[in-house]
Amino acid sequence: MFFFILVVVLLIAFIFIAQPKDQSSSVPKTDTVSLVIKADKLVSGQTVISVNQKDKVIINFTSDSSGTFQLHGYNKVWKYKKNKPNSFIFTASMSGRFPYELQNTDSQIGVLQVYPK
Repeated sequence: MFFFILVVVLLIAFIFIAQPKDQSSSVPKTDTVSLVIKADKLVSGQTVISVNQKDKVIINFTSDSSGTFQLHGYNKVWKYKKNKPNSFIFTASMSGRFPYELQNTDSQIGVLQVYPK
């Protein structure tokens, strides 16, 4: 009887150990958002961009004027051209809330929210 119980316990333990872990949430993904600026104001797109740490982030951006887009905390600065499609690409390496703004007008237009892994 003891041998039977031992075999059952070992079999149950093996089943739990052998099950693959869900790694879908730990695999970095690509998050793409689009922002449209007119008269230095966000007229289309998210004011809060939510991603997970280690995700690749692509911000597609158009504006009716030329200038500089700055992501605070990451110390990222990108120049953008008037009425042209612009893409800003980076990896969300740090968790937290990071404001982004149009540097030429000091207009904060949103926040990047990065959740920790």
